[in-house]
Amino acid sequence: MASQTNAATLAAEFAAAVARGEPCYAGGAAAARFELSSFLQIATEDDGGMVGASLPVEGGVYAGDAARHDVQLPLATIITAAAAREGVGYAMQIPLDSTGPLRQAMARAAAAVVPPWAVAAKSAAVAAVEGGDASLQVWIGGNAPTTTTAHYDGLENMMIVTRGRKTVDLWPPACPKLARSAPAWAYRATVEPLRPTVTFTLDAGDCAYWPVSWWHRVRSDADTVAINVWWPGVRPQLDALPAPRAAFALRTLAHRCVELRLASVVADAAAYTVDDEFTRAEALRRGVLPPRLILGPAVDALFVPSLADRYGRDAWLRALEAVDGRGAHVLEAVQGDAVLDALFWWSAGDAGARTRFDAKREEFCAAELRRAVCDACGVAR
Repeated sequence: MASQTNAATLAAEFAAAVARGEPCYAGGAAAARFELSSFLQIATEDDGGMVGASLPVEGGVYAGDAARHDVQLPLATIITAAAAREGVGYAMQIPLDSTGPLRQAMARAAAAVVPPWAVAAKSAAVAAVEGGDASLQVWIGGNAPTTTTAHYDGLENMMIVTRGRKTVDLWPPACPKLARSAPAWAYRATVEPLRPTVTFTLDAGDCAYWPVSWWHRVRSDADTVAINVWWPGVRPQLDALPAPRAAFALRTLAHRCVELRLASVVADAAAYTVDDEFTRAEALRRGVLPPRLILGPAVDALFVPSLADRYGRDAWLRALEAVDGRGAHVLEAVQGDAVLDALFWWSAGDAGARTRFDAKREEFCAAELRRAVCDACGVAR
């Protein structure tokens, strides 16, 4: 998503990203400015209440739960110092709500920053100002850079940097290393992340959206200021399920996860399979099934006997027997039952050949189901 793209296109792209559950970015898309200096007068009349600020240890850099200690300061004090770029603490996730004139004024200004084409985020920002089921926050950096640990939130999130720079590293919910380091009831990873799947660098005026449950690590330059809006995604509906429906939802979602995982297995097989004269001859020489059966599209079942004839009965049966569970799943997915029946036509004398083939496929699919569920829930396979 680019800043110069027209609003209708941005709206469509943003809505599509939300629907797909994928992050997106738009440069220079802030709809208004958010200047801390504009709240200094109100801050002399209302201190905004106490908020937490994290201070780096001497000579250190704030990094998640390490190298820091926390203090409580009036919001007005933090704003005054940060406006003069003299802030020393990192004030995270300050709620902008109706608790006093200062926060109210900041909430209205923050909501104005959210671009109108980001319909879900804009609606949430307006709802937050009006006390609805969403929330606005401001993040105010001090004179040291900050880095969070990799974690995920149970809410949809749009962040807009209004001063400085933030770098957001993102990983999908089922990232095995991160998910396995945090069981389903924990939201912070306990391991060093791998290379990010997506990285957004946000300068002043840039915004990024990432969906509920995406792992993220945020690195901020000193004196960076950002606002974000959170709104409910799918989690409230899942949390509200009674026990019988929750069990069915778990089964359904597990099936969906493994269905997507198995589809990627088939896609990868097609992507890395080459079908040409050399590979066909090499397959025949090595006594393995020809790549065309893996690559697809589905062949005519009537074509299989002539293909098998090139191998000879014994070599063909050995080639079928050598297919592992992954290959069996790909063959079934690409070719279908009619072709599989034709593949085993010559094995009529070995009634167990098709049974063994199907068992390997079922075992592979069951193992992928275990991997999908364990990776998502952060438990050992």
